[in-house]
Amino acid sequence: LLLLLLHTAGAAIGRASVYVDGSGRLHLDDTFDSTTLGAVLERLSGLESVVAALQSTNEQICAQLLPELGSRPAPQPVAGFATHGARDWVHFVLNGSVFLAVANRNNNSVVYRWSDAEGSFVPYQVIPTQGATDWEFFQSGQDGASFLAVSNRQSSTSSAINSTVYRWDAASGRFEFFQSIPTFSAHGMTHFTLAGSDFLAVANIYNLTTRNADSAVYRWSPAAAEFVLFQRIPTHGAADWE
Repeated sequence: LLLLLLHTAGAAIGRASVYVDGSGRLHLDDTFDSTTLGAVLERLSGLESVVAALQSTNEQICAQLLPELGSRPAPQPVAGFATHGARDWVHFVLNGSVFLAVANRNNNSVVYRWSDAEGSFVPYQVIPTQGATDWEFFQSGQDGASFLAVSNRQSSTSSAINSTVYRWDAASGRFEFFQSIPTFSAHGMTHFTLAGSDFLAVANIYNLTTRNADSAVYRWSPAAAEFVLFQRIPTHGAADWE
């Protein structure tokens, strides 16, 4: 199956599906007037060999995949979640348990943990957030500590609001507040390691007056035992880092 953007006389006339029937003939599946359809089919006449080659490749792929896929049961939903303007999910494994954290823009966010007894994810911890847009789970290259960082985009009154880093506390079995990071309408946060150091990059989308808002990179400071500002980077409406 091919999806084409069709042009005639230099102007786009829409999209159409081109498919091959059981006898190997080429067809155009869309609704155009007869004059336009005739012109389009005339231009498509040279695609028979291309479609034949694609069909052959498709048959080879299906021959390899279908026997394996046919033996698998159809996927079934395992859980439903009550969310409030959910903007992001992050999955992670910690101490042998499987977790899902949802970033709720319109309410506090929630961490779920898989329960074998329930056969589903169940609420594990509610984390205060304000306009949450992104979660980032990471483990420090320094001491192996586990962190969960959230990008807070805005409160009810301002977009100049800090984002928050939480640290896993083995004694309580919970993520505990660790550090606030100054942000402006933060839309994404990414952790990475470089030359043995841990970094957090924050994407700021708006700074109260303009989308020409600097984003920032923070580096772990062993002396301060927290992330400290390392570099500001000029950005315009930044939504995420990679």
